[in-house]
Amino acid sequence: MEIPFKSSKAFYRKNKTQRCWLSYDIFSQSLFCSVCLCFSSEDNVFTQGLQLWTHVYQRIDEHENSKNHTICTDAYLHHANNKSIDYLLFSEQKHKLKEEVKNNRKILERVIEVVKLIGKRGLSYRAAQYESSYSLHDPTLDHGNFLEILLLLKKYDVTLNEHVDKITKSAQEKAARHKSTKVKGRGSSITFISKTTVNLIIDAISVLMKRSISSQIQEAEMYSVQLDTTQDVSVQDQCSVILRYVNSKGVNEKLISIVTMKESTGKSFHEMLQDVLNSNGLDVKKCIGNATDGAANMQGRFNGFSSWLSKSSPGQIHVWCYSHILNLVIIEATKSPLQAASLFVLLNDVAVFFKESYKRMNVWKKTIGEKDLRRLVIIGNTRWWSKEKALHHIFVDQGNLFVEMILALDTIQTLDSFTPEVRVKAKILKGSFLEYQTILTAFVYVHIFEIVGPLSRYLQTKGIDLIKSQELVDGSLQQLKKFQRNMQSVKKRTDNFIEQLNSKFEGCNVDVFIEIKFPEVRSRYKKKMYDGKSSDTPILNAEKKFEVQVYNVILDNTISSMEKKFSSNKMLYTDLSCLSPNNFGDISNEQLPSNALVELCKVLKYFDNFITIEKLRNELLSFASNWKYLKKSVPDEYIVNKDIQDTDDDDNDDVDNNEEKIASSKMCKSCMNCSVCCYNVLLKYNLYSNAYSNLALAYKYLLTLPCTQVTLINYF
Repeated sequence: MEIPFKSSKAFYRKNKTQRCWLSYDIFSQSLFCSVCLCFSSEDNVFTQGLQLWTHVYQRIDEHENSKNHTICTDAYLHHANNKSIDYLLFSEQKHKLKEEVKNNRKILERVIEVVKLIGKRGLSYRAAQYESSYSLHDPTLDHGNFLEILLLLKKYDVTLNEHVDKITKSAQEKAARHKSTKVKGRGSSITFISKTTVNLIIDAISVLMKRSISSQIQEAEMYSVQLDTTQDVSVQDQCSVILRYVNSKGVNEKLISIVTMKESTGKSFHEMLQDVLNSNGLDVKKCIGNATDGAANMQGRFNGFSSWLSKSSPGQIHVWCYSHILNLVIIEATKSPLQAASLFVLLNDVAVFFKESYKRMNVWKKTIGEKDLRRLVIIGNTRWWSKEKALHHIFVDQGNLFVEMILALDTIQTLDSFTPEVRVKAKILKGSFLEYQTILTAFVYVHIFEIVGPLSRYLQTKGIDLIKSQELVDGSLQQLKKFQRNMQSVKKRTDNFIEQLNSKFEGCNVDVFIEIKFPEVRSRYKKKMYDGKSSDTPILNAEKKFEVQVYNVILDNTISSMEKKFSSNKMLYTDLSCLSPNNFGDISNEQLPSNALVELCKVLKYFDNFITIEKLRNELLSFASNWKYLKKSVPDEYIVNKDIQDTDDDDNDDVDNNEEKIASSKMCKSCMNCSVCCYNVLLKYNLYSNAYSNLALAYKYLLTLPCTQVTLINYF
């Protein structure tokens, strides 16, 4: 095909570079500029088609150098690089905006880290005043923890320093302008350090935490609930909701919500719980149990919270918090008989006696030593350990304060600088502590606290399981029963204590002596009535009378109260006790009873319809017989506990053994003697998938059940 011009001269420049914009249409026999066709807003010969061939090469050069073609070429190049008109017009502004967003993100990152730090340390965020931005330049003011940490960081952070200085200067200018115009308000400036920003960050963190907890619970497929309330400073009843679940990381107890309660009925608590669960995407039917205190609105048979929850989740069981139960047992045991109540009133009175006056406290410091910080403990109603602590400080702890307390009271009694009322009270307190009956009663409770004290402290730890708690409760009961009618061991310990202290008082050259026996009391003859058939025969021996009327009553009340209050859900607990390694020896040697695991299998059917009693029994028997081999296959971090044999040579051995067993139970990752270790072995070696799938579900159910609500108290 012939063309009316030389292609090499038209399509190529003198420097041999190609003109990519030039094209030739063979149908119309015209030359076109493809760039101008696309981007030109004006018509020219190369947009309409050049058909005049005279001076064609000159025309091509002129068009290539024309202003319109240059503009169209620039537009084409921008388009080829994805650069819009908006970008071309506002590129500089967009660059500045991008830098500002990047800078704001850096500032917000630092603010978030400060918020997380304050939350982790449990500190308050705000101050009582001086939170305004215009006052941040003054280092003498207290701006609150949040702003003070930011002011500290800005000294070493350029980005934060520029931002804080900028908003401080802006706030000062606005404050001056408002002062002159008498206009109030800070305007609509965004500072990233206001309480609004902090609240938004806290809400965002809360959403992320709840989302994470909810996903873990959904994977666990079962959970239990712990509820408790307390009043805040504004006298509003705040209810904490904690969910307990088990996953590959072990037993977890997580706070999911704190709700302000308007009513205290069981139904209102149930409705509140349903709202919390629904808002977090959790199914209430997957709840297998709840742990609450002993209030009627919680465990009432018809309208209690547990009763309402059973309607929504029929398989769930109510667990009365073991820590609350034990605390109630101790309260009841220290209120009766009268001698017991008198002892703890005396312990509290002597602590208050010294602490309510700086003059008496000065006598105490002088007696005990200025650098010695030991003090007597005031008994509080809400502190479970206060009675045990008050008793141990005076009678048991190494370097007990009995001698110092008596010497301080004796000094106050003899000094004329104190008022007669104070001196008389000191004399009465001193005389009460020097009585043989007071010290003997104290050592009765010392013996009780040595048994139930370690149990109480264990029940206040996190992540404990129900069966281990019940085993330790039963063990403590057995220890108490061994001393139920054995006052002589307590009396022997009391006599040794008195003998040591009397020798100390002799060395102090003070007129103080502790009674070494019960005082002789003349018995009163009661006249026999005319128609009386039997005469009154009172107990004449003071020691025997104390044993019958005080010692036996204290032990009987303690034991009966524990047996009564720790007796709920007996059938289910009996089935769950089969899962404890302590019973594996009996299970391996003897067949399980015919009614064993029936109740447990009923509740597990809510999570696995194919589970049967026969399958569960066979897996348990196999696992129990192989446990001694399975636990040895675990790495060296697991330590096999040695059985502690009880001896009758020393009465205190039983107490020491009980403390060792309770202490070892806290080592659930290594004791190889608890349900947690059994579940860990099943997970570690993938035994839960096929070999012991039903048994793994049973252990998961056991560990999910709560036994205390101490975690709630820790959050309060």
